[in-house]
Amino acid sequence: MLNTKGSRFVNDELILFTRHLSAAVSMELPVSQTLEVMAKEMNGRAFGRTLTEVKEQIDEGTPLSQALGKHDRYFPEYYCRLIAAGEQGNALKEILDQLGDYLDRTYKLNKRIRAALAYPSVVGILILLDIILIGFIGIIPRFKMVFMELGANLPWISSLLLTIGERFFYYLGGFITGIIILLMLYYTTGIIRSRKGKFMIDRVLLNLPLTGIVTRRIAAARFTRTLGSLLRGGVPLPEALRLTADTSFNEAVKQAILAVKQQVEEGEKFGQKLAGTEVFPQTMVWMIAMGEGKGTLESTLDHLADYYDTQVESSIAVATAIFEPLVIIIIGIMVAFFVTAMFLPLFNIINFIR
Repeated sequence: MLNTKGSRFVNDELILFTRHLSAAVSMELPVSQTLEVMAKEMNGRAFGRTLTEVKEQIDEGTPLSQALGKHDRYFPEYYCRLIAAGEQGNALKEILDQLGDYLDRTYKLNKRIRAALAYPSVVGILILLDIILIGFIGIIPRFKMVFMELGANLPWISSLLLTIGERFFYYLGGFITGIIILLMLYYTTGIIRSRKGKFMIDRVLLNLPLTGIVTRRIAAARFTRTLGSLLRGGVPLPEALRLTADTSFNEAVKQAILAVKQQVEEGEKFGQKLAGTEVFPQTMVWMIAMGEGKGTLESTLDHLADYYDTQVESSIAVATAIFEPLVIIIIGIMVAFFVTAMFLPLFNIINFIR
């Protein structure tokens, strides 16, 4: 349902690095030695080797922000841009604290999203395996052989289940072939991976009845949190919008933000043009416009980020609460169907023998 691209940088290693570096700057410890100690703590892991390279570049006179920027696999552009702003404004400690808070909140939001998606995925896979192993491969085919030897017919419900199983495996080869063809088209033509293809898919996700609401709230939470952090770090609004767009997981949202950025550069009001994107909740857009007019845009964005974080959490909780009993009902129906299909032949065999 959701793509987490744009927040892939947010992990526990980056959060730990940011917190430790903030503490070191607060205690006026040398950044180079701090990086050396943290690199050793990583025990040769890739991130630790990256910190060693950053330390060596700092020893050669490269500013911290530029040294981090050379390793964009681990340090996103907005992160390095804020570090640079902290260095220029002699406020590196404040910027690092701000980044640490932002990364913490984003990491927790991502974990809640993944946890919400994990449950239905695992349950669906287990149900499919039960159907294949118990019904189609295990018991029903054996009942069929017994009935054939006795010259009797299977009950209709058992025959139906067996027919479904046979058809399933008959068409399984064609299904796998179709998947392979789609994958080949995906990697050769790049239609789905193209900006236009991804835009169309992500636009559909925004307009789905149930998932669209959750997707828009997640987009709103990330947008307000990232933009507020960048503006507080002294990044100009057009540049902050570009960096915020790069962190978006949804191509439709990203293109909308970039369109607003272009209009802001032409002298248009940010809040007014944000209303025309039709990808964010109207209440959020209205409050941003009011905050911009009153000169309280940063605090308004912080308030909205906290609000939509809560909204995302409650939406996930509601979706989970709805899904769990639904899964139980589906499993109950399937169990009743399989039990009937498996035991009815047994009773018929006993009656047939009699």
